[in-house]
Amino acid sequence: MEERKENIVRDSTSLAEGVGGCIVMDDNLLNEVANLVEAPLPVV
Repeated sequence: MEERKENIVRDSTSLAEGVGGCIVMDDNLLNEVANLVEAPLPVV
């Protein structure tokens, strides 16, 4: 589970920085997404 969370944060941050943005991380939402989706893919 922790590896999945790290992947979500890493990929989301990279995607946001690519368009000049930043991530406002909500731990509850991160936990929910990590538990609901086996292979999450961030999108803009």
